Amino acid sequence: YDAETVAQKLRDHGLFIGFAPYDKPEIVVAVIGENGEHGSAVAPIAGSIMQAYLDKYHGEQDGDN
Repeated sequence: YDAETVAQKLRDHGLFIGFAPYDKPEIVVAVIGENGEHGSAVAPIAGSIMQAYLDKYHGEQDGDN
């Protein structure tokens, strides 16, 4: 659909699910953006949550995990 022609309250919800670190997962994060239209709109939120977890329990990371 054309988002410009649909009322915001009727737009699709955005969903992103991720885990970290890749080799030995310790954390899973699911973020739902109400009327967010797609998962990439809420992915930065999930990334921030996972990075904060990794920083707290594994020290500062370089962002390449």
